[in-house]
Amino acid sequence: INHTDAPFQLLVKLGEMKEDENLLIPRYGIPTNRLPEAEREAEYINRSFTAQTIAAMNTRRDTTALEVFTIDSETTRDVDDAVSVDISGTSCQVGIHIADVAYHIAPGSQLDKEASERMASIYLPEGTISMFPPLLSEGMFSLTEGQQRLAISIMVDFDSSYEIKTFAITPSVVKVARRYSYDQSNDLLKSDKSLSCLFEIARHLREKRLEKGALILPLPEMIVKVDEAGTIQVSRRERETPSEVIISELMIMTNWLCAGFLRERGVPLVYRVQPEPKELLEGAGGDELFINYRQRRLLSRMMLSTTPESHSSLGLTPYSTFTSPIRRYLD
Repeated sequence: INHTDAPFQLLVKLGEMKEDENLLIPRYGIPTNRLPEAEREAEYINRSFTAQTIAAMNTRRDTTALEVFTIDSETTRDVDDAVSVDISGTSCQVGIHIADVAYHIAPGSQLDKEASERMASIYLPEGTISMFPPLLSEGMFSLTEGQQRLAISIMVDFDSSYEIKTFAITPSVVKVARRYSYDQSNDLLKSDKSLSCLFEIARHLREKRLEKGALILPLPEMIVKVDEAGTIQVSRRERETPSEVIISELMIMTNWLCAGFLRERGVPLVYRVQPEPKELLEGAGGDELFINYRQRRLLSRMMLSTTPESHSSLGLTPYSTFTSPIRRYLD
């Protein structure tokens, strides 16, 4: 061993690693395998939870009559959230339906322990290291089109000015009727009444946050994928298309409403807080990518706290996260 690359090449020759091995995984001790106990628990949950079991849950709100749909990227397989719209005259009710993962996971079980150690799913160019076994995260936990699933539904009533009148949080049963990609929903925006209504609501929610000091700093996302043949594919995803704004604003609203709901009832919670930026640059939030990038560098660090303080860049108090329970343990 006479050069820095030699140990790696030796491991490749021994068959312990591939030539394009992602060395960050072993460097940070990220487990890629699961304990047999966790796999058995996942198989038991998947096997024992049937349509008959769901039908017997008469204490949950049945939302299967609603036109529930999802908007996500084409490659997403673990779908945490879905939405519905019920328009009545000049008002409407928007439903945000979040997969009820906690119902299935017993506290202290092997699946619970393993998820708490992983803390989140990790999305890499060559694949995903999921927090839960794919049998669950891409199966019965995921709000899959045409399948009945357990959810927590946040039903929000809006008036004709897109102001929030009331909201309710309830355990539910949902069935996704349609799955849209971001591109598909953008194409349908003008012709689909539900999507048009959601976009107007999202724009109003964003304007209200901006009035409270929120900072919208759009930067395109570069997506890198590596297929089984080792071919690298690079694509650019714009984060400010109408469908992206719809989902982003509805999830931010949901997190804010749920955090406030729990705060008012004295329920202990891990809040996300962010102090004011170190400096505000002129032109931040506009079309200049360089200024937006510099402004992001000047944002104060987001922190976790048991005290419901302000989240400055979102313009909201209090704030926590609930909308990604398949991929984030705190949710």
